[in-house]
Amino acid sequence: MRSKAVQRILVGCALLALAACSQKAETLKLAASQFETESRATIVLLEELRVAEIAPPAKSESAETADFIKNALESTRDATPDRIALWMNPDAGETVKASEEWAATLTRLNTQYRAFANTFASLEQASFTARDIVKKAEPVAVRLVGQIANFGKAVTDNPPEFLKQRTALSAQLKTLRAAQTNAADKRAKLSGWLDKWRALMQAETDLQRRIAEQSAKAASVGLAVVKQIRAYDQLSASDIADAMGIAFSAAGALTGRDVSALQNKANDVLGDIQSDPVWNSILQQSLEEVNQPKAKE
Repeated sequence: MRSKAVQRILVGCALLALAACSQKAETLKLAASQFETESRATIVLLEELRVAEIAPPAKSESAETADFIKNALESTRDATPDRIALWMNPDAGETVKASEEWAATLTRLNTQYRAFANTFASLEQASFTARDIVKKAEPVAVRLVGQIANFGKAVTDNPPEFLKQRTALSAQLKTLRAAQTNAADKRAKLSGWLDKWRALMQAETDLQRRIAEQSAKAASVGLAVVKQIRAYDQLSASDIADAMGIAFSAAGALTGRDVSALQNKANDVLGDIQSDPVWNSILQQSLEEVNQPKAKE
């Protein structure tokens, strides 16, 4: 009887330990999922940036009609739906090609963050092997956090420029200045042109700040996840929940901050990674892999 009682106690303790492990795993899974969400929101903004950089300015219907008539008469090619669209907008071919290449890059990025979150999808069901799963996820997490922080750093170091829209407005200014018209009319048109230029500059600045903000949020949440992964064996579910609650609150506080503050946050995240010898080695290797194709070109 005594041995059976002891056996029941041991089984009960094992079940309680299993439940605790499962809860801890579930908490980390939710944290990793939030990192994925914040990171993919950054990638959406990077797509917006790429489109804005390569997209030509919007055309009036009359300008589109003029382009279509000119190109349709000059071309000897068949009038397929794709070619008709090209005749209406000669810049479309170049834009579509660049967009397709960038779309492939964004798909690859999205897959990376989704795969990382999926690593933890069944973690609570693998309580006895969870430790090994979490340990293997650490270098992946470091690379992804470093990557998302560097996206924000890149856009603050190199502010966006919507090149085709800038070029089109510059051409309009040249035409306005050379126009033979009365002074009052020219002044009015130049004033209208300046409004468009200011709006373009503001659009570039706004997108830069939104990318820097979202990247900083993702990176700060990601760094917290990495730290929980590193100390997973020593932490309880409540420890992880408390740490992630602080991280989410800090990320939320970044809303509305200026670009300089957001750049500092990205630098802080990268500084934390670089101060750890193991993490820094992982980050540097990742950067070398990214830059290697460029070195060969």
